Amino acid sequence: MFTKRVRNLAAMIVIASVGVTACGGSDEGTAPDVSVTTSAATDTTSTLVTTIASTDTTDDTSDVTALYESVGNPDAETVLVFAQGGPAAGLDSNGFSLLTEGLDLDQLFVVNVHQAQTLAPERFLAADIDFDAAKAADNESVQIAADVVDHFRASDKRVVVLGISFGAALVQDLLATQGNVADEYVIIVGRLDSPDEAWKPFSEGRAVEFIDGTQVVEVPIEQTGFGTGTAAGERNMARLVAGFDFKRYTELLADVDLSNVTYGYGEMDEYVGRLTEDEIAFLDAAGAELVSDPGGHVDAIFALTGPALTKALS
Repeated sequence: MFTKRVRNLAAMIVIASVGVTACGGSDEGTAPDVSVTTSAATDTTSTLVTTIASTDTTDDTSDVTALYESVGNPDAETVLVFAQGGPAAGLDSNGFSLLTEGLDLDQLFVVNVHQAQTLAPERFLAADIDFDAAKAADNESVQIAADVVDHFRASDKRVVVLGISFGAALVQDLLATQGNVADEYVIIVGRLDSPDEAWKPFSEGRAVEFIDGTQVVEVPIEQTGFGTGTAAGERNMARLVAGFDFKRYTELLADVDLSNVTYGYGEMDEYVGRLTEDEIAFLDAAGAELVSDPGGHVDAIFALTGPALTKALS
């Protein structure tokens, strides 16, 4: 028996529990129990590593609306561009619905942006990909987000970008590669400089967690809870995590203005670890608003996302 941690829908449930339109008086108590128990482990033996061909996610899509799931008023002045966590092999539509329940959808248009593995999940489920293919897929995901942001900016919309967990990594890569092009950014439970002992196992399709937010320990890949349904898919999602985490964002963001960025972290984060003193100092110097929670990964999402998002949307 082992406990599988749920990274996708569960994280969205705790966000919805905050209620982003009335977070000032919300109870930021203990987050709900979001683990599930399973009795069978997935076979983690890697049998084949292949480099997958990149799917062009922009040129073949003449209509940008194919790049996201949406809810709300398309004529609203403000658009919330959301990068979901995981990674997962599909958009978390149920979680997205829970997130948007607390929003004033008459005054807001909300889009859940596709990622490479949600647009073409078959590329990631049948056989192992290599690390170079994972990095290329992450680059595709960033380009998708960039195209969506550019689309709404070209329409003179006020654009707020939200990234949580894996989505946090995507959004900070968006900032590093595209520059600061949105009106506000909210980045929750990411890392600027993931330690080598964390991202390198992920790059090989393995998994780690952090004890007390600092000590890295390897854990069974089944415990990560990516929810792909295949052994290769779980390993490939781990490689996608490393496709961002191998980068040093304190260097890549050195010349980027972060004064419109709210960055949240958990001091006991078991998935990505707590920010180091160097990461905190970097964000302070770059002008970001830094918010923290004493708890773990889900606790931080529960406590920090609602208030930060409310402020960004105001």
